[in-house]
Amino acid sequence: MLVSERSFIYIRDMRIKDTQKQKAVIDATIKVVNKHGFNTASISKIAKEAGVSQATIYIYYKNKEDLVVSVYYIVKESLTSYYHKDISDDCSIEENLRSVWSNSIKAHRLMPELLSYDQQFTYSPFYDLIDKNRMQIFAKPLNDLLEKGIRENMLKEMPFGVFIAFFGAPAVFISTRKMFSNFALNEKNIEDTFQIAFCAVKK
Repeated sequence: MLVSERSFIYIRDMRIKDTQKQKAVIDATIKVVNKHGFNTASISKIAKEAGVSQATIYIYYKNKEDLVVSVYYIVKESLTSYYHKDISDDCSIEENLRSVWSNSIKAHRLMPELLSYDQQFTYSPFYDLIDKNRMQIFAKPLNDLLEKGIRENMLKEMPFGVFIAFFGAPAVFISTRKMFSNFALNEKNIEDTFQIAFCAVKK
């Protein structure tokens, strides 16, 4: 199963008739998109992969756009929940950012299918259809860390997008095998790369 039960429940509403079938559709959407791309990932291909009829998909989703955008929210929630899972008010800014960095790299190695879908979606026309308010919810834990770091004079003052470019995006690049195939996933390399990224944003 590609997505967690928690993420699945997060995105769905009272239209659910058969949760197992819908979860199969979600997983199939991720697989088909990753294999064929968004343009050729048709409802018929997704239905075949999920082992359901096309009519079943339309019980839960209005059309292909609704399906792929809804799955994107699930993917994003799954990934960001893992990135932020160890953030604690009892930890310093640096300790929390270290956890986010380490979790980001590990998540992409543990959930490559989700990362692939996320990256393809970001550069697809479907990205223009997302709810910006929902995206802010996913980003809130890290945005709160940035704002707290700025207030405490630990981090440079910068827009959240710039912070992601210098701190979040490098973790994605490092953890993507096709981009950085020689990177060994060990604690030393994770710590060394964290220090480089942290130096870019700390005051």
